[in-house]
Amino acid sequence: ERTVPLASRVVTFFGLLLGEAERAGQLTVPQAYRQIPPALQGVVDGYLAELPVEGATPATFVLAMLVWSRLNGHVWAELQGHFPPDMTESSELFQIEVTAICQELELGSGSLT
Repeated sequence: ERTVPLASRVVTFFGLLLGEAERAGQLTVPQAYRQIPPALQGVVDGYLAELPVEGATPATFVLAMLVWSRLNGHVWAELQGHFPPDMTESSELFQIEVTAICQELELGSGSLT
C-alpha cells in the first residue's frame, strides 16, 4: 500500500515520456498495445481520466504500465537476490533490458549510449 503512490508517479512519468515520444514521431507503439480488450478498456479509460497526462492514449498508458513492470521486475529480482550475484554487480544487465525495450519500440537510437 505504501508504494502505490510512488509507483503511480513513475507510471505517470513513463506515460508522459512515451506520449511525448509518440507525438514527436520517435516512438512506434506496437499493435499488441493498441488492441485493448473491452473489459480492460473501461479500466484504462478510468485511469486516463484521473491522470495529469494531457492527450495520453489508452495504448500509450498500457505501454507505460508494462514498460514500468518490466523494469520494476528487474530491479525487484535484483534486490531479492534472484539473479546470480556476479550478474548484477554492474548495471550491464539492466542496460541490456532498457536497450531491448528501446529497440522493440523503435525509440530513439535503440541504445542508452
